[in-house]
Amino acid sequence: MSAPLILVSSRTGNTRILAEGVRRAFPTAVVLDAAAAPDSLEAFDPILIGFWCDRGRAPEEIERLMPRIRGKRIGFFATMGGDPASPRAQEWMLRTCRNLAALGAQNVVQAQFLSRGRIDPALFERMSAGSAPSPEREARRRESETHPDRLDLLEVEKIFREAFVH
Repeated sequence: MSAPLILVSSRTGNTRILAEGVRRAFPTAVVLDAAAAPDSLEAFDPILIGFWCDRGRAPEEIERLMPRIRGKRIGFFATMGGDPASPRAQEWMLRTCRNLAALGAQNVVQAQFLSRGRIDPALFERMSAGSAPSPEREARRRESETHPDRLDLLEVEKIFREAFVH
């Protein structure tokens, strides 16, 4: 019997927090940093992959990992500083998950979840290019500071439980 595997890339800790919600749906899952994934992934199914929005893509360590995943049920969960319900964010998540899945072979994507998450302060400073951020940008940053929250964790658990646990 295969064991669930949760692989996480997290820069600020947001995606790692979200992984705890995913783990609630899979109490026996092995949780590892994506960079520490075992050479062979044969013993694992499903494989659940968490990442953050890195310049409009998944982090490089996730992209390097995906060709090794073959013939698995997979789920993706991600965090970003923007509004996850916006059309732009939803399009990003769909495109990113489709591109990641295409790097592997014969995988079936069964679930995906996108959550708002805190923005790395150093990154926010670089994005603001040393000038004061607009009131809108500052409001988005403040809203992101409160996520992922309890409701995000409950939602990701629900989505992954419904998609994988029968």
